[in-house]
Amino acid sequence: MEFSQPCATKDHIEKYWNRQASEYDHHFGHGIRSTAEKRLWLALLDKNVCRGKQLTVLDVGCGTGFLSLLLAELGCEVTGIDFSTAMRAEAQRKADASGISLRLLPGDAEAPDLPNESFDVVISRHLVWTLTDPIKALLNWKSLLKIGGRVVIIDGVWTPRDLIGQVRHFFVDLVRRIKGSRHHSSWKKEYTTDLSSLPFFGGAEPERILALFREAGFSNLHHDPMEAILSFEHRHGPLEYRIAYAKNRRYLISGEKCAAD
Repeated sequence: MEFSQPCATKDHIEKYWNRQASEYDHHFGHGIRSTAEKRLWLALLDKNVCRGKQLTVLDVGCGTGFLSLLLAELGCEVTGIDFSTAMRAEAQRKADASGISLRLLPGDAEAPDLPNESFDVVISRHLVWTLTDPIKALLNWKSLLKIGGRVVIIDGVWTPRDLIGQVRHFFVDLVRRIKGSRHHSSWKKEYTTDLSSLPFFGGAEPERILALFREAGFSNLHHDPMEAILSFEHRHGPLEYRIAYAKNRRYLISGEKCAAD
């Protein structure tokens, strides 16, 4: 599985996220809106990431600090990396307001400039769809892991390929137009001028992510369908969210770096 590396795409994306940082957490599914929702996320991360341990964690593409803050609350030593200055500033603001210590660094989430074998966990959330070279990124993250460490990916299918899913998204665009929100096609044009440079744009099915993990040589693969969180979001989400994601389309997948690597 091979992907090409574009030149200008990342600069374009960085500018987009700098513009979006102040509003990002206000969109449903981006920030945590209740104590009950936070408990579900803490339980998911404790089960799949921390497992009751205080680990060194690298949050790649940390954005406004969604995962970084939760993992720090669970006792982990967290480093977050993001090339958006505005996103990192928002994460730092939230950390300061909560009295949480984070190390936030500028850099490319696909190729973090950090020492090899320095983390127990490398984690990302809603990042794979916007990577220019997913397999190269996964191999880079693997090199940062200690032996026995894990890469954890939380992602989803944002634009369905099946006919029923496409019909649902057509109606979602109608709802957004009625509400005065931007529809998907206009947002897509603003995000990138070259869709071919982002091979997983629109999301990736879990089977494709599992295949990437196997290609990168990970072992002990694990797939968590995140049922409790998705059920909560379906109950509390806005109308367009419930229409678009009638089926669970997010997941957590992880793989271990073995001693033989």
